[in-house]
Amino acid sequence: MPRNLTFEVATSDDLGVPLYQALQTQIALSKDGPASLEVVLAPGVYDTIAISIKDGSPSSKLDITLRGDPEDPPTIKVPVELAGANLQLKNVVISDARVSHPVTTLRVGKTLAVDGVSWVDNAREEDQLTNPLVKIQASYKTGPQQIAFSNSWFVGNKVSGTANLISLETVRPDIVSELSFTNTAFVGNHASVVVAPEFSELVTFKDCFVNEADNDAFLWIRNTVSQVAFSDSGFGYGGREAPVRYKGTSPIPAADYRQATFANTLRWGMGFKGEEALQAYANEQARAGTSPDQVALLPLVTDK
Repeated sequence: MPRNLTFEVATSDDLGVPLYQALQTQIALSKDGPASLEVVLAPGVYDTIAISIKDGSPSSKLDITLRGDPEDPPTIKVPVELAGANLQLKNVVISDARVSHPVTTLRVGKTLAVDGVSWVDNAREEDQLTNPLVKIQASYKTGPQQIAFSNSWFVGNKVSGTANLISLETVRPDIVSELSFTNTAFVGNHASVVVAPEFSELVTFKDCFVNEADNDAFLWIRNTVSQVAFSDSGFGYGGREAPVRYKGTSPIPAADYRQATFANTLRWGMGFKGEEALQAYANEQARAGTSPDQVALLPLVTDK
């Protein structure tokens, strides 16, 4: 068997036994050295079988990619779970899922690259749970080194209770060197906090678009190691607290936190005339898999 295998998925039926057998083969190969499994989804709707591609070893050497066609991205309406050394999630639309656990769980050893992915109108509905919509877990004690989101959307998603939209689960202050968002749009999501980077040393937003109001905060910084930087972005916010929450599990003097910076970033409040049109337009474009930089969002942000 090849150490680097591409598995083509034509329908949801291929996500059961055939995919499981391919995964087990690649896991076995990876025990003797690096190996990879690339799962390619054909255009269409996947709404019957959860997509689970996981190597549960804490020292996994298996690289896993799940991707669709950038010209005609598939729509996934079921949970997605990936676990491996280096993960890639590319060119898919994850929409309209109704679940009591995370819609997407990514357990990564070294690096995670999310590119061209839209999360639209999903709901994590159990109030008593604190699971986020997108959960990122560390597999190695020394990793992951880098987590990168690019050319992606988060539009109209809802997380019940006190849960966050995107949460990292890490175990020590230096476990994530960089969490980055590039050309990514956040529009009209309901969650306690939109991004909770936990122990990430550098958190960057570049060429991003944010328009959020139904949140306690956009970012939650819980430690003194995190440096947050916005650049070349648009940032609209009208939540219940300040856009960045600085609060650890134990009391930390406010002066000890590294304050977020906003460079060349247009900022606005809520209540502008194009707000409803913006939400509808972002929803439409995200479902189509259009890259945010190809969409004119800022012109819809007008004066009150």
